[in-house]
Order: sequence, then C-alpha cells, then structure tokens
Amino acid sequence: MVRRSCQGREGYVPYSALRQIERLDEARNHRDVLVIATGYNDWEGRFASTGRGSDDLGALMSAAREKSFKNVVWVTLRSDSRYRLPKDSPLWYADYGAMNEAVRSESSDLFPELTIWDLDVYTDIASSKEFFYRDGVHERRLGSWLVADWISRHVASLDGRPCPQPWAPGLDTNESCPNPDLLSRTLGFPDIAAIYGLPSPLDADLPPLRSPV
Repeated sequence: MVRRSCQGREGYVPYSALRQIERLDEARNHRDVLVIATGYNDWEGRFASTGRGSDDLGALMSAAREKSFKNVVWVTLRSDSRYRLPKDSPLWYADYGAMNEAVRSESSDLFPELTIWDLDVYTDIASSKEFFYRDGVHERRLGSWLVADWISRHVASLDGRPCPQPWAPGLDTNESCPNPDLLSRTLGFPDIAAIYGLPSPLDADLPPLRSPV
C-alpha cells in the first residue's frame, strides 16, 4: 500500500497505492469514487493502528482527502488464504482477517467517507479450483471475470444505474442495480461464463496459466 512493491511476473514493479493516489487528478464532484483494492503484500503490523490513523491505511486516506475524494471504497482482502508474502517481509503469512477488522473499525470513527465492499464475504464460498489458485489470492480467469463483474455492479448500485449484465441469461438487468452482496445470498454467484459469452470450458482456446505458487 505504501512501501515499494515487489517485481511481478510481468517484469516491472507497480506503483504503491499511495503513489497511485498521489498521481490522480483531484476529484471533480461527489460522483467521483476512489476504489482501493490492494494489500496482499502487506501485513497486519503495518496496516492500521486503531484510534490513531497514523498507519498505512491512514496514509492512503490522507492522500485521498488531499485529492478531495468524498467517497472512498475499500475492498476487503480474502482472509481464507495461504499466500506467502514476499521474501523481504518479516512474516511468512499475513492475517488478512485482522486487516479487514481494522479497516471496519476505523471506517466508522476516523474515516466516515470510507465504505467497505466485502469481497471476503462475497467469495467465501467460491471454489478455489474454479475461481482462485490454491493460495486463495491469485484469481483464475473465471475469478477475474467474477471480481470485475462484482465491482462493476457495486459501482452501478452507487447511483442507481442499470447493472452491466443480468444475473443470468434471460433475467432483467435491473434498471437500478441492486447490491450484489445482498443478491448473492439468495441467487448465488452470477452465471459469469454465460452472461459474458466466455468459452466453455473457459481455458479451451487459451494457453494454460501457471499457478503463481
């Protein structure tokens, strides 16, 4: 989030979340929403110190305020994970559940402009074989479509726009997109492959993607 990140398989080091926010233009109006979905290479000791806001989460929120964002969204981390942290980290594994609880605590007291979108809860029944690799963090192709669809539905629900796709073929797209977290409790996951016209099986016409772990 704040520290320099590690080099990925693509051969470059991405900007930290803090640097990305600093590079953004200022928010134009209340409709501009900053969505933060990162943190898997960090750990709970750096993440948040409840009641002070002088931590990495506080640094991101301060940068968002400097850019005039009145609405900031935090996407929770998947807590059911055995993702191994980068080699220069002081721990092997992070407690993502503790990090999620810290942001929930600080969102109400220190950062009232912060809204939580709970990817951890939404995907807690996701089959690791179908959506995520065995570390529980890296997404398989269908998982990437699932998460992107989930984010787009949340964004549409913020101001009552139609959903990007129906929940399943033949269903209404909903003029005012409902919160996907609430909808999933009764309907399960949307039929991602069908509504986006993905090949079945998904990897049939694509080379295999090596698991990152």
